[in-house]
Amino acid sequence: MKASLFRNLSERHCLIAIGLVLCLLCGAFLMADESDDLVNLYYQTGLENFKKGNYDQAVKKFQKALSYQKDFAPVLFKLGEVSEKLKDSKAAVKYYRLSLRTLESKDRLTEEEKDILKRTTSALGRLDKKKTEIEKVTTRFIDRLTILGKDCYKKKYHKFAYRCFERILLLDSEHPIALQYIKKIEPVPSIREKPEMIKEIRLFNKKNLRGWEISDKSLKTWKVKKGELIADASKSDSQQAVLMWKGKAPQNYTISVEYIIESTRGEQKGGVGFIYGRSQKEADKSFAIVAAGAPPDKWHKISLTKKGQRISFEVNGKVYESGRDISRLSITENTIGLSVSQARVRFRNIILKGLK
Repeated sequence: MKASLFRNLSERHCLIAIGLVLCLLCGAFLMADESDDLVNLYYQTGLENFKKGNYDQAVKKFQKALSYQKDFAPVLFKLGEVSEKLKDSKAAVKYYRLSLRTLESKDRLTEEEKDILKRTTSALGRLDKKKTEIEKVTTRFIDRLTILGKDCYKKKYHKFAYRCFERILLLDSEHPIALQYIKKIEPVPSIREKPEMIKEIRLFNKKNLRGWEISDKSLKTWKVKKGELIADASKSDSQQAVLMWKGKAPQNYTISVEYIIESTRGEQKGGVGFIYGRSQKEADKSFAIVAAGAPPDKWHKISLTKKGQRISFEVNGKVYESGRDISRLSITENTIGLSVSQARVRFRNIILKGLK
């Protein structure tokens, strides 16, 4: 009796389990069918907008289709085409490459997919060729400016030479020859008579490193991009970046700068600060004060005030050091510089004010 009861219960459980599995499978098939229908619906709507010239709406519909099926080659290809219409070559190349990758991963292609593959390859070739031509023209232009700049410098037309090399740096901020000659020519922003008479100057011109000196160890860590000064000391081979201002520092001054930390090396917090003195007695030792552990992806402001033999340091308006005595340090030269360690940092608004 008991055996028969258990057998009946087991049969019921099996039937219930089979029923649940069938329900789940049916639901999955229905969802897949619904997903395919939505992909085609948004794809067709995107095509209609594309034909009418409503490119922004077309992009939205194609993106919606991709949210249901990321590897749908026709949608990726049309996104490439619409990006070209919107003059966004970078996005066009991105979508064409995704389309190409999706098609190349398939064992068999339909006639439509073969046509898309052919058109995708052609579009990428055209865009890459256009990019290559632009790079060639830019390179030729830089080469001519370099020759002209050198010739002007040789004939002591320093003003014209400076303009040539400055223009080169706008196109290539790390051009070694331009940096070399700018360093030779440039008039350093400085106080014309006495350092103490300075009121306020901006030490960074948003174009290049005019007025600044990079040590050999930090040569590859500093650059100018989109009007901001960038230091990358987050890599293992450049854990610290130092940039020194060429001008003579006043005896009394306040210097401030705004910065944002983009990334740090590993789990290091990263540090940003000012260099306020050097010692020739101790193998060209530098003296700095640094703010560490500032939250990334947020603009911060630090300022250093030097009066006689005392310095004060503020971070975001909060005083961290007040009147620190530096008279016992072996400082032989007043200097101004920036220091970055274990981080990639962007700077802006470097302002120096002279104090009485």
